Amino acid sequence: MKKLLWSLALLLIFACNPRQNRQNSQSKLFEIHKKGNDYQLIIKNSNQTFTYYFSTKPKPGQIKIPVRKIAITSTTHLGFISALGKEQTVCAISGKNFVYNNYIRQHSSQIDELGFDKNLNYEKLLINPPQILLVYNLQDLPKVKLQMLEKAGIAVIPIFEYLEDDPISRLEWIKVFGLIYNQLDVATAYYDSVKTRYLTLKQEVKSYSTKLNKKPKILVNIPYRGIWYIPSGNSYMAKFITDAQGLYPWENTKAKLSLPLSLEQVMDKAQDADIMINTGLASSIKDILAIDPRLKFFKAIKNRQVYNNNKLHTKDGGTAFWEIGVVQPDRILADLIRIFYPKNNFTPDTLTFYQKLN
Repeated sequence: MKKLLWSLALLLIFACNPRQNRQNSQSKLFEIHKKGNDYQLIIKNSNQTFTYYFSTKPKPGQIKIPVRKIAITSTTHLGFISALGKEQTVCAISGKNFVYNNYIRQHSSQIDELGFDKNLNYEKLLINPPQILLVYNLQDLPKVKLQMLEKAGIAVIPIFEYLEDDPISRLEWIKVFGLIYNQLDVATAYYDSVKTRYLTLKQEVKSYSTKLNKKPKILVNIPYRGIWYIPSGNSYMAKFITDAQGLYPWENTKAKLSLPLSLEQVMDKAQDADIMINTGLASSIKDILAIDPRLKFFKAIKNRQVYNNNKLHTKDGGTAFWEIGVVQPDRILADLIRIFYPKNNFTPDTLTFYQKLN
């Protein structure tokens, strides 16, 4: 009863003049409100809204910040954490063998493996409880398990960065992590700096391609078990391609998930693509041709214009692109611009995340 009363009191405090207290945000999936030493975090998707309260001097119903101990279920969470230099707070992670981060790999024996989804190891969470468990979606957790974690004092918070279809909106989730570590100002400064670099590159390549009056046609991914999963036009990856002034054949499609197409359908629309990117586990053109011999008819493969985003990887499959690329979209964009327009004079000569396949 006392906890409920405190929660109602906190809600009333932040309900007063919310516009004044709200931090400016491009993302529509979260809001941060501040009043004195107290913060309100609202996270929402299409049909759910979750509210959390944080404070350096917590009252009942609030989470104490800075958080000293955290468990995460995605390596992208680790990307945000590492950008703030807080890897030492991670006590448990899902798929730690697939992590690229050097600190986590070096301290792997001290970090619990959580498992995934229905096989999440709740026992380890209770034995070595974090203050916060970050998850993909609270709907993935059985209600009884969620109540058990909350009873143990573990706040379970969904991170919906993966629902953002824009690299800048996805980057902005670093502010949520800044709040968790009581470094909101640091996180906001990081966001502003990367956003500025990204938008500057976007404008520079737009001017450059306009002068050339020509854009390269781009094809993404390779077939997997007979299906070619193509990002829709409103996807995260498609946004990178269009911002880098690539011509994307599926730019006008709209779908929440990738488009499952046959090789014939892709050939019909993009056999003449100038460049192929993001080729999965393939580390050579030979690997790609082994999937389906008909791929040799694609222009990008004929001309050996194939690039994969696995330049930075571990032997176990950890890839920097998917782990830290979320907080370095400016470097991803710079890579793509260099690949699409190799003679430009405003991006680094050396690629960060991508490498050309031979």
